[in-house]
Amino acid sequence: MLTIIIDNWIALAPSLQTQADWRSWLHRPYTLANDWQAPATKVPTMQRRRFSNLSRLVLSCVQELPQASQADFSVFASRHGEIVTTYSLLENLVQQQPISPIGFSQSVHNTSAGLFTLIEKIQQASTTIAAQQDTFAVGLIEAACYLNAHPEQKVLLVCFDSTLVAPYQTFLPQTPFDYCVAFLLSRPQQEVGNHVLSLTLTPNGKTTESPHLAKYPAVCHFLQWWLAESDTSLDQANFSLPCSGQMLHVTR
Repeated sequence: MLTIIIDNWIALAPSLQTQADWRSWLHRPYTLANDWQAPATKVPTMQRRRFSNLSRLVLSCVQELPQASQADFSVFASRHGEIVTTYSLLENLVQQQPISPIGFSQSVHNTSAGLFTLIEKIQQASTTIAAQQDTFAVGLIEAACYLNAHPEQKVLLVCFDSTLVAPYQTFLPQTPFDYCVAFLLSRPQQEVGNHVLSLTLTPNGKTTESPHLAKYPAVCHFLQWWLAESDTSLDQANFSLPCSGQMLHVTR
């Protein structure tokens, strides 16, 4: 069993800026706009204009999280990463058009992590994870394992994705969704309090993911549980979701 504490967190998506916005949307999700441009106002304009909307979204979110740049280790978890940028480059190849050097350099999966560390002048280690539908669960375990080995340190966990381009949407039964959720995590000094989470893996078990969020990423199910206050339809003490053929159980 691993224990962590959520020191702070922030989530950002089109039309969803506050915790109240997220509570309302998670209770009754609706289709969000796909033409929203993330501001990333803390990034110099000349740099910002060269970034993809996904990178701007991640920077907009993480730079608003207090002490994010002071984390000792960061985990960036994204199922698709810069797939929109990559697809644009592939289209250029098919049409025998020149490939943008900037687009090529920012088409890798750890683009957002790299840009964040460069802009914030961070020298601490970072890792980027992709694990299909289990990406959030695996990212959470990665962060918890690091804290287990370094109990005095803090970890930044960032989970994000962008709307898939149309040709790929038929292969993934999920609602198109631009989002970024960032958590600042640490090891609890005392294992008490509602913000302390215990993580365990079991060979099998039953998921507690919400049916009405079935077409949304796992982090949305986690946020609904985390923000639950008086929702009697949810077990407010326990949360479970699939993780690489096993079940990840989170208890508070």
